[in-house]
Amino acid sequence: MKKLMILAISILALALTPGCDSDSSSSGSGDNTGGTGGTGGTGGTDGSGMTGLDGSLALSDLTDEQQISACEAANAHLEANHDNEAMTKAMCVMSGMMAGMMGMTCQEAYDACMADPQPMEETDCSEDLDDLSECTDVTVAELELCVAAQWAQQEEMIAAMAEMTCEDIESADPSDDTGMMEEPETPAECAGLEDKCPTFFADDDDDM
Repeated sequence: MKKLMILAISILALALTPGCDSDSSSSGSGDNTGGTGGTGGTGGTDGSGMTGLDGSLALSDLTDEQQISACEAANAHLEANHDNEAMTKAMCVMSGMMAGMMGMTCQEAYDACMADPQPMEETDCSEDLDDLSECTDVTVAELELCVAAQWAQQEEMIAAMAEMTCEDIESADPSDDTGMMEEPETPAECAGLEDKCPTFFADDDDDM
């Protein structure tokens, strides 16, 4: 279920190679309804509705089938509602920023990336299902609002990075901290959820 959690830093990190990754060619087929959510209902009224599940359901009550359905619906919703062009530019800017590590100039890396953006690897929602049995105090609606808020943060970061140029990067004072690489503050919509449902919010490596 944690596959819903899409952090800007993890996505932009995929741009570390000249042929930077981008989901500009993603074939996400979701719409704004977020799907039907399988057996979980047709979407709640208190959340964003992106999972298609009944928003009043506790995460602890979700079956594996519902987790997979919610993950697929949310991913499709997010893919259908973001700026593909900005995503590509942002990740190619990141590629330019890291160019020195690969013996290229910023502009060379950026141009190579923009000339051949690669699709992001699709998430397999059936892998690594979470044990949400302890998440009795977090509802689907609360989770939807949290994910939507995190996505909004990411979109702002992507838009800001997409506006940067190699000239901006090369002329910047190395001591300046633009905040681009900092993990964003936890949105108000997510406050307290990690304590109530640590399994969902854990990094993948924490489960190994």
